[in-house]
Amino acid sequence: MKQIKPHQQGTIDYFCGVYAVINAFRWAAKKHKKLSYKESCLFYQYLISFLLKKDLFAEVLHSGSSCRILSKIIKRADKYTRKTFSLSLSVESPFARTKKSVSAALGEIGDFLKLADTAWIIRLNNQTIGDHWSVGTKIASDNRVCLFDSYGYAGFDANKAVWVPAVKEKDKTPDNPTEMPDPPKGKTYLLKEGQLLLTVKRV
Repeated sequence: MKQIKPHQQGTIDYFCGVYAVINAFRWAAKKHKKLSYKESCLFYQYLISFLLKKDLFAEVLHSGSSCRILSKIIKRADKYTRKTFSLSLSVESPFARTKKSVSAALGEIGDFLKLADTAWIIRLNNQTIGDHWSVGTKIASDNRVCLFDSYGYAGFDANKAVWVPAVKEKDKTPDNPTEMPDPPKGKTYLLKEGQLLLTVKRV
């Protein structure tokens, strides 16, 4: 099977959420449909047009996609993939209020990713990549998370990952427009509600 590469995000915007949704779909759907560059561009334009229509473009451009906005993007993406590719895009967020440890949750996510037609949309924050939506494809035996990432970020050490509970609007400041707290060096923060398990199915 020919290897696919993730689409790359620009360096002056916060559209990683849009890229994560598209890349997660591309990864999970790769056995059913390999999107051409043109098809990916049209998918991207569709989602950006949706943000413009809903008056969310400026917010995402400057502050990124909250979990609430990403949920809207995913629902819109599902509408598009059903109509365009006859593939549904379903997502669950089983760890939003979990009391499980990060390692226990990642064990379950690793098992999920072994299933066909799946991907993991991740909201993470560390000093290497910052607050970022990415796509997890596998958890290696040494607990390294492998990413299909719009910045070309290869992955992070899950042994050094820490949960972050729900972030709130009051956490947003000019110095922290995305609301996520800054992690210490070497640690990766994972937002509980920002761990989304995605499955693609034919319709």
